[in-house]
Amino acid sequence: MKILDPNVIECLSDPFKSLFPSNLKVVRVGVLGEGSCFFLSVCAALNKQNFLSKDEGTQRKIGNEFRCNYFDTTIQKHWQKYGYNSQNDAKQKFCNPSTWADASTFKLVADQLHHRIIVINTDAVTSGEGFPLHCECFGNDTLPLLVILWVNQCHFEPVGVVVASKAAHVGVQFKFDPVKDAKLVGHLLESFERICQTTCRE
Repeated sequence: MKILDPNVIECLSDPFKSLFPSNLKVVRVGVLGEGSCFFLSVCAALNKQNFLSKDEGTQRKIGNEFRCNYFDTTIQKHWQKYGYNSQNDAKQKFCNPSTWADASTFKLVADQLHHRIIVINTDAVTSGEGFPLHCECFGNDTLPLLVILWVNQCHFEPVGVVVASKAAHVGVQFKFDPVKDAKLVGHLLESFERICQTTCRE
């Protein structure tokens, strides 16, 4: 799968879109790379500081500040909980924009945002392994859900659903409420459980 340029929106292709209800138009949105793309994807999905309307330089700044803030607020005290070797190791990884995210990062961000995160792994499908989901789920089933695409295991992009706002302007919804968006969330969880042969419910 081709990595999108920043701020480009493209419809999600098969087999990934089948993870969502068939009546929805599912898209992915390009973000900058440079090692902070997971954090930038989360910022885009939550539209942190009006992220989606900013230029690339400002988006980079928002993403890097967002990731480094985790060291100041959480990792400085709880670095052992998230699998880091030392406080300094945690700081180097979290405040260095060239350091890629991993499963420990997914868990920490989900915990601190009080959101659930599902990661869709595109490389597993194209390599023939047949598992389009990263088979770990982060956060419990009462929390809002974010879906992040892991493109070729080297880049992250947020996944959303095209919606019409009250003003009839087309928008993209990235955050899914387990009550208001119960059908979509339920479909995603069923896909997760079928493919990963494990549960994403607590």
